[in-house]
Amino acid sequence: MSRTLIFIRHAHRDTSDPSRDNGLSEKGREQVEELVRHFKSFCEREHPDAKIRFLCSPKKRCIQTLEPIAAALEMKWDIDPRLTEVSPMESEALVRERLDAFLQDWKEKSSEVTLVCSHGDVIPLCVQRLTGARIGIKKAGIAQIEGVAGDYFLTALIQKV
Repeated sequence: MSRTLIFIRHAHRDTSDPSRDNGLSEKGREQVEELVRHFKSFCEREHPDAKIRFLCSPKKRCIQTLEPIAAALEMKWDIDPRLTEVSPMESEALVRERLDAFLQDWKEKSSEVTLVCSHGDVIPLCVQRLTGARIGIKKAGIAQIEGVAGDYFLTALIQKV
């Protein structure tokens, strides 16, 4: 069975107080509107009958990025704390452990399409763990991975929709 895992980096955040879990900036809200249009078109074209699983980091900027996309596609979404950004207090081994656990769950329990909203440090690590590819990803960027028969391939990297 073929599976698609799509990562979205959260849209531009409000940086008026970087110490807080601010939501999106005006620029970020505009990026979300573009993401909604992109994914509505993508789903109609590529996966018209697919039940899409939506997962999100617990950070407000991720929720505010993902929620409108899920709503536009009339899908439910869930928070997965393993998708939160890397903490300075977290060892490299613990980061690998939680991301590997997330990826293993995706391999075993995923829908045909899983759409994940996370962070600029988490997404490249997940892509590298699955495919070996090294990427950077801009805010509101998209990385798409296809899994076929136990092999995983980075099939798209969109830095601006």
